[in-house]
This record gives sequence, C-alpha cells and structure tokens, in this order.
Amino acid sequence: TADNPLYFGDLLLYPNLGEPLGKAKDKTLSFYLTVDPAPGGVPSAILEIVQGTQSLAQLPMELPPPDATGRISHVAQLPLANFPSGSYILRITLTQGGQKEVRDAPFTVVE
Repeated sequence: TADNPLYFGDLLLYPNLGEPLGKAKDKTLSFYLTVDPAPGGVPSAILEIVQGTQSLAQLPMELPPPDATGRISHVAQLPLANFPSGSYILRITLTQGGQKEVRDAPFTVVE
C-alpha cells in the first residue's frame, strides 16, 4: 500500500538486517532514503562512506522533488567491486536552512 514505507512505487524493499554483502553475489549496496522536508525548500544531501574513523569518500546526492504528499523518496546503489572486505558506515547528511540531520547505516563487505 502507498503508506507502507517498504514500498517504492510497486517495488517491495527488503531491509538488510546486518548480513554481510558478498561482492561476487550482491554486486551492489542498495539503499533507500525518505525525507520529509521542511516547507519551502528542498534539502541538500551528502553521501559519505566511513571506515573506522576515516572518511573514505563524500559525494553530493541529487534528491528528486517531493511527491504529492510532500515526501522525498530516493533509491540508489553503490557498486561493491572496489570495496575491500571490511566494515563500513553509509552516512547521509541532509541540510536544509540552518538544520542538519545525519543518519548512519553500518554494512560489511566480504569477498
């Protein structure tokens, strides 16, 4: 149904509950983001990959416009081929006006 957060259009999303991602089998890290922006603007977003205390990459993300309900839904993938085996954090930082929100999602890559 439209109010179920695990639906993206007519696609049903299955969350990863901590299972390692195998580069040979999984190929990509897929992620889903919903944002309820404040009225009058669209937030900017930065995707960051962190390992330990080191930031490995930071990339701006272009978010789609809000839908009819005012919510922004975004699905994206990162290829795993260049990730060495190990534990990482996918970090999304949203900024709108003077407000900032950071969300982290840990993931593990194996050969």
